[in-house]
Amino acid sequence: MTLRHATAACTAAVLLAACGGGGDGGGTDDNSGYLPLATGNRWVYDDGSESRVTGQRDAGGQRWWVLQDTQNGLTDEALLRKDAQGIYSRFEDPQIGTLTYTLIKLPVAAGTSYPAASYRLTAFFDYDGNGTADDVDLASEATVVGIESVVTPAGTFGNALHMRLSGTSTVVYRPSGTRALLSTTVGDDWFADGIGPVKGTSSDTLAATGEVTTSSYALTGYQVGTRTGGTLPPR
Repeated sequence: MTLRHATAACTAAVLLAACGGGGDGGGTDDNSGYLPLATGNRWVYDDGSESRVTGQRDAGGQRWWVLQDTQNGLTDEALLRKDAQGIYSRFEDPQIGTLTYTLIKLPVAAGTSYPAASYRLTAFFDYDGNGTADDVDLASEATVVGIESVVTPAGTFGNALHMRLSGTSTVVYRPSGTRALLSTTVGDDWFADGIGPVKGTSSDTLAATGEVTTSSYALTGYQVGTRTGGTLPPR
């Protein structure tokens, strides 16, 4: 999946190509809304991934919830926070640095779109082999598709928010400044009210070859505050 997929679509696209906010952060448990955040909350998915909230951390002068994401024996982290205006994710990676996304803008309204993130990665990778590392522009747009019913192994959720994140990565060659599309990404995620992310699909396309990589996840078990459902493996 996981929540990491839901918050970093264009980041995934640019890494694939290279290899081939507002408000005050909340500091108290909040098990309401489309992304419940409290220490101990846990989500397990049919792709073998698991996400759990492990606590809080200060970063960039704000208080964030720490989301630990585990899959295939590998673990990484993302930071999350929410306020009356939206839900935000801070993605930290040693290769690309720190990116902050607007995951869900509040209040939600079906059919609306808004910029989720826009970043330039300076001297990221030498794409043309001229000995100079090129820049990469990342851009993503979020669209509120609507409220839908979603069927998962953990149950049916009739009040799931369907979000679509469309991302592009574009190389800016040095020293010429010429631009070329590297890749595009489209990710659809469904967030059930009071539960969190329950289903998602994503598709990454390399511009040079047309190669498409797809992935998906569906909720198999969860523990959100006192609410549980599906099947949860032992901790």
